[in-house]
Amino acid sequence: MDGDPLPCSSGKRTGKFILNTQARIFVHRLYNYFNKEYEQGSTLKPVRKVNERIADSLNISRLTVSKVLKETRSGLPIKTPGRKRVRSNPVSGIDPFSECAVRNHIYSYYERKEWPNMFTLLDSLKEAGIYHGEKTALTKILNKIYFKWRKVNNIKRLLENSEIIAARCRFIQNIQQYDMKKMIFVGECNINVSKHFKDGGIVILDAGNAEGFIPNCCLLIKSQDTIDPKQVLNADVFRKWFIHTFLKNIPKNSVIVMDNASNHSTLKEKIPTSFWNKRDIQDWLTKHNVEWSPSMLKGVLLDLVNTHKPLKKRYELDELAQDEGHTVIRLPVKHSEYNPIEMIWAELKAKVGKQNPKIKLNYFEKLIKEAINTITVKDWIRVIEHSENAIEKARIREEIVEKNIEEMLEAEGEEWSCSSQTESESDVADEDEEYIIEVKDDITADVANDQMKRHRIEEIYVGAPMMKIMRSEEDDFYGVEHPEQICSVDPLMVEVKKCPSDDE
Repeated sequence: MDGDPLPCSSGKRTGKFILNTQARIFVHRLYNYFNKEYEQGSTLKPVRKVNERIADSLNISRLTVSKVLKETRSGLPIKTPGRKRVRSNPVSGIDPFSECAVRNHIYSYYERKEWPNMFTLLDSLKEAGIYHGEKTALTKILNKIYFKWRKVNNIKRLLENSEIIAARCRFIQNIQQYDMKKMIFVGECNINVSKHFKDGGIVILDAGNAEGFIPNCCLLIKSQDTIDPKQVLNADVFRKWFIHTFLKNIPKNSVIVMDNASNHSTLKEKIPTSFWNKRDIQDWLTKHNVEWSPSMLKGVLLDLVNTHKPLKKRYELDELAQDEGHTVIRLPVKHSEYNPIEMIWAELKAKVGKQNPKIKLNYFEKLIKEAINTITVKDWIRVIEHSENAIEKARIREEIVEKNIEEMLEAEGEEWSCSSQTESESDVADEDEEYIIEVKDDITADVANDQMKRHRIEEIYVGAPMMKIMRSEEDDFYGVEHPEQICSVDPLMVEVKKCPSDDE
């Protein structure tokens, strides 16, 4: 490779080109380094230590030198490593309040004793103005808010994750023991200078209650260029703020409400995982007085860990606050409407957005401070009352929805039991009956789904040409002519009928 031009990612010739700013800085550093060697009359580093000489002369790390040399030896073109950019999805990347609206909309079906399917849910969300995308993006949103299509009595039903339901019920029970107007709510938000991440932004970390923002607790952090705000406000930064600023400025015996963001949730003691070294897992078991033998494999040791690990997670910050006499209540995942400070952030962003600032980051910080000062005590009381009402409605709704879902499942279970008994008493010829799907112009999606449910069919055949029809998790229809080829079948144009017998 000596004497040959290095491969360039742009594909242009590398003989003559204009040096950018960083390359010019490197030239200056090389000049200073070699000039020192000339004045000294000897090399600053031994000649055989090539990588160290390169690193010292350019004032970069030896690891960077090794990575670049490894790239050139592989023959790959030299290119600038791409930075991680936060890209928002305009359809499935909805804001937290829209996620709560989707959840409440699904629960309205349960309150009416109805089961939503993908088509009816999609249409009703569009009519309500909550969501305007299509089925694929809606499926991603349902996964984000922990709703899954689960098979119940051989029928796919949309149900929420049981752990999320339990966490929400525990939260409602805990928070209603206290007066929300005396609680302190912790949160953070990120406001960008513009839609382009390269312009930077401000990350705000603060806390407040019914009397306004807590004095001397506001922390503003500049997020330069394309840096991810989550990297700027990491667990170490949040911990220092929580201990040295927040806890020192709040009243004694306070009730603190905050979410389960990763930077808030450092565990008091880490639980071993498959990524741990085997020796560290053994030390953890010994520390917790769990018997193990040296002959045990790593998988067996991890099984012992899962058996003896604490049932409840212990968070470091929660215990630090408890030592000071405070109480910490954790929000359930994806429930921003229960935290009043999230609505304060929404108002703050709206006020900053009205200014439409096309200014530098330093002036943008001043603008945000002015906007924070415009948030009044009345604003805080209003959002706290809104969250309080939302929590009370959720408590009442939980009881109604739980009762309705049980009744619907019991009704379907009895229907399924009767259907199974009838099928078992029928002739063998009746058990082998098949069905076809006939194209109709006047059939609706609800009728098609109802026919699928009534016939308890997972696989159906279409005649001339033969096509296997299956139901997906989203209650859609897919036709399969060959195992490797899948083509969609319009659910608005199908009707289920029995296959004609050979005699017919």
